[in-house]
Amino acid sequence: MKKSIIIAGFAGIGKTDLSKKYKNVIDIESSFYKYDYSNFSADEQFNTNAENNCKRNPDFPKNYISAIKAAQKKYAVVFVHLDVFEMLKLYEKNNIKYTLCYPDQETLLKVYYEKFRSKGGNDFAENKIKLWYLCMEYIKNDAHKKIVLSVNDTLEAYLIKNGYISES
Repeated sequence: MKKSIIIAGFAGIGKTDLSKKYKNVIDIESSFYKYDYSNFSADEQFNTNAENNCKRNPDFPKNYISAIKAAQKKYAVVFVHLDVFEMLKLYEKNNIKYTLCYPDQETLLKVYYEKFRSKGGNDFAENKIKLWYLCMEYIKNDAHKKIVLSVNDTLEAYLIKNGYISES
Protein backbone atom coordinates (compact mmCIF):
# COMPACT_ATOMS: atom_id res chain seq x y z
CA MET A 1 0.00 0.00 0.00
CA LYS A 2 1.02 3.58 -0.68
CA LYS A 3 1.39 6.42 1.77
CA SER A 4 -1.95 7.77 2.90
CA ILE A 5 -4.02 10.16 0.81
CA ILE A 6 -6.36 12.85 2.07
CA ILE A 7 -9.29 13.42 -0.25
CA ALA A 8 -11.51 16.48 0.04
CA GLY A 9 -14.55 15.02 -1.63
CA PHE A 10 -17.84 16.37 -2.87
CA ALA A 11 -21.11 14.91 -1.57
CA GLY A 12 -22.26 11.65 -3.12
CA ILE A 13 -18.90 10.34 -4.36
CA GLY A 14 -18.97 7.34 -2.01
CA LYS A 15 -16.88 8.49 0.95
CA THR A 16 -19.10 7.01 3.64
CA ASP A 17 -19.73 3.74 1.79
CA LEU A 18 -16.01 3.21 1.21
CA SER A 19 -15.21 3.93 4.85
CA LYS A 20 -17.70 1.24 5.86
CA LYS A 21 -16.32 -1.26 3.33
CA TYR A 22 -12.57 -0.88 3.95
CA LYS A 23 -10.77 -0.99 7.31
CA ASN A 24 -8.01 1.34 6.10
CA VAL A 25 -10.43 4.09 4.98
CA ILE A 26 -12.06 6.72 7.19
CA ASP A 27 -14.58 9.46 6.47
CA ILE A 28 -14.08 12.29 8.96
CA GLU A 29 -17.44 14.03 8.96
CA SER A 30 -16.75 17.65 9.87
CA SER A 31 -20.14 18.39 11.42
CA PHE A 32 -19.39 16.02 14.33
CA TYR A 33 -16.43 18.27 15.18
CA LYS A 34 -18.09 21.56 14.33
CA TYR A 35 -21.27 21.16 16.40
CA ASP A 36 -22.14 19.90 19.87
CA TYR A 37 -24.58 17.02 19.36
CA SER A 38 -24.57 15.92 23.00
CA ASN A 39 -28.33 16.53 23.35
CA PHE A 40 -29.22 14.48 20.25
CA SER A 41 -29.60 10.75 19.69
CA ALA A 42 -27.43 9.08 17.03
CA ASP A 43 -30.36 9.09 14.57
CA GLU A 44 -31.13 12.75 15.23
CA GLN A 45 -27.53 13.73 14.51
CA PHE A 46 -27.97 12.77 10.87
CA ASN A 47 -31.08 14.91 10.49
CA THR A 48 -30.12 17.90 8.34
CA ASN A 49 -32.00 20.22 10.71
CA ALA A 50 -30.04 19.07 13.76
CA GLU A 51 -27.19 21.48 12.97
CA ASN A 52 -29.62 24.39 13.15
CA ASN A 53 -30.42 23.46 16.76
CA CYS A 54 -26.85 22.81 17.92
CA LYS A 55 -24.28 25.01 19.51
CA ARG A 56 -21.05 25.39 17.63
CA ASN A 57 -18.25 23.43 19.26
CA PRO A 58 -15.73 25.96 20.63
CA ASP A 59 -12.88 23.53 19.85
CA PHE A 60 -13.64 23.65 16.10
CA PRO A 61 -11.65 23.76 13.83
CA LYS A 62 -8.66 22.73 15.95
CA ASN A 63 -10.36 19.44 16.91
CA TYR A 64 -11.09 18.61 13.25
CA ILE A 65 -7.56 19.37 12.08
CA SER A 66 -6.17 17.20 14.90
CA ALA A 67 -8.46 14.34 13.90
CA ILE A 68 -7.32 14.57 10.27
CA LYS A 69 -3.63 14.56 11.22
CA ALA A 70 -4.12 11.58 13.56
CA ALA A 71 -6.13 9.67 10.94
CA GLN A 72 -3.47 10.23 8.30
CA LYS A 73 -1.02 8.22 10.44
CA LYS A 74 -3.47 5.32 10.83
CA TYR A 75 -5.47 5.08 7.57
CA ALA A 76 -4.51 4.74 3.90
CA VAL A 77 -7.42 6.94 2.79
CA VAL A 78 -8.80 9.87 4.79
CA PHE A 79 -11.89 11.59 3.45
CA VAL A 80 -12.47 15.17 4.56
CA HIS A 81 -15.06 17.80 3.86
CA LEU A 82 -14.80 19.71 0.57
CA ASP A 83 -15.88 23.16 1.68
CA VAL A 84 -14.38 25.86 -0.51
CA PHE A 85 -15.56 28.65 1.74
CA GLU A 86 -13.91 27.54 4.97
CA MET A 87 -12.22 24.14 5.04
CA LEU A 88 -9.85 24.21 2.05
CA LYS A 89 -8.28 27.39 3.40
CA LEU A 90 -8.01 25.76 6.80
CA TYR A 91 -6.26 22.69 5.35
CA GLU A 92 -3.77 24.97 3.61
CA LYS A 93 -3.13 26.97 6.76
CA ASN A 94 -2.46 23.72 8.67
CA ASN A 95 -0.22 22.20 5.99
CA ILE A 96 -2.65 19.39 5.18
CA LYS A 97 -1.96 18.12 1.67
CA TYR A 98 -5.17 17.03 -0.02
CA THR A 99 -6.55 15.87 -3.34
CA LEU A 100 -9.87 17.24 -4.58
CA CYS A 101 -12.49 14.75 -5.77
CA TYR A 102 -15.75 15.60 -7.49
CA PRO A 103 -17.96 14.46 -10.37
CA ASP A 104 -17.67 16.11 -13.75
CA GLN A 105 -20.61 18.20 -14.92
CA GLU A 106 -22.09 15.56 -17.23
CA THR A 107 -21.99 12.93 -14.49
CA LEU A 108 -23.33 15.31 -11.90
CA LEU A 109 -26.33 16.27 -13.93
CA LYS A 110 -27.12 12.72 -15.05
CA VAL A 111 -26.27 10.57 -12.05
CA TYR A 112 -25.73 12.64 -8.93
CA TYR A 113 -28.87 14.72 -9.30
CA GLU A 114 -30.92 11.51 -9.06
CA LYS A 115 -28.80 10.30 -6.13
CA PHE A 116 -29.41 13.56 -4.28
CA ARG A 117 -33.09 13.63 -5.20
CA SER A 118 -33.70 10.12 -3.88
CA LYS A 119 -31.82 10.95 -0.70
CA GLY A 120 -33.43 14.28 0.15
CA GLY A 121 -35.93 15.39 -2.48
CA ASN A 122 -35.84 17.96 -5.26
CA ASP A 123 -34.81 20.93 -3.07
CA PHE A 124 -31.93 18.95 -1.57
CA ALA A 125 -30.76 17.89 -5.04
CA GLU A 126 -31.00 21.40 -6.46
CA ASN A 127 -29.06 22.82 -3.49
CA LYS A 128 -26.29 20.24 -4.00
CA ILE A 129 -26.09 21.08 -7.72
CA LYS A 130 -25.85 24.82 -6.90
CA LEU A 131 -23.14 24.07 -4.35
CA TRP A 132 -21.24 22.05 -6.97
CA TYR A 133 -21.26 25.03 -9.34
CA LEU A 134 -20.00 27.33 -6.56
CA CYS A 135 -17.24 24.83 -5.76
CA MET A 136 -16.20 24.56 -9.39
CA GLU A 137 -15.99 28.32 -9.72
CA TYR A 138 -13.60 28.38 -6.78
CA ILE A 139 -11.43 25.36 -7.62
CA LYS A 140 -11.28 25.54 -11.42
CA ASN A 141 -7.83 27.13 -11.21
CA ASP A 142 -6.78 25.33 -8.03
CA ALA A 143 -3.36 23.71 -8.36
CA HIS A 144 -4.14 20.70 -6.14
CA LYS A 145 -4.35 17.26 -7.67
CA LYS A 146 -7.88 16.43 -8.77
CA ILE A 147 -9.84 13.23 -9.18
CA VAL A 148 -12.71 14.04 -11.53
CA LEU A 149 -15.27 11.25 -11.74
CA SER A 150 -17.09 10.75 -15.03
CA VAL A 151 -20.20 8.65 -15.62
CA ASN A 152 -18.34 5.31 -15.66
CA ASP A 153 -15.80 6.15 -12.92
CA THR A 154 -15.93 5.29 -9.25
CA LEU A 155 -13.74 6.54 -6.48
CA GLU A 156 -13.27 2.96 -5.34
CA ALA A 157 -11.84 1.95 -8.74
CA TYR A 158 -9.46 4.93 -8.64
CA LEU A 159 -8.21 4.02 -5.16
CA ILE A 160 -7.68 0.36 -6.12
CA LYS A 161 -5.93 1.23 -9.37
CA ASN A 162 -3.57 3.61 -7.56
CA GLY A 163 -2.75 1.20 -4.73
CA TYR A 164 -4.47 2.92 -1.82
CA ILE A 165 -6.87 0.04 -1.18
CA SER A 166 -7.07 -3.53 -2.41
CA GLU A 167 -10.16 -5.35 -3.62
CA SER A 168 -11.88 -7.20 -0.85
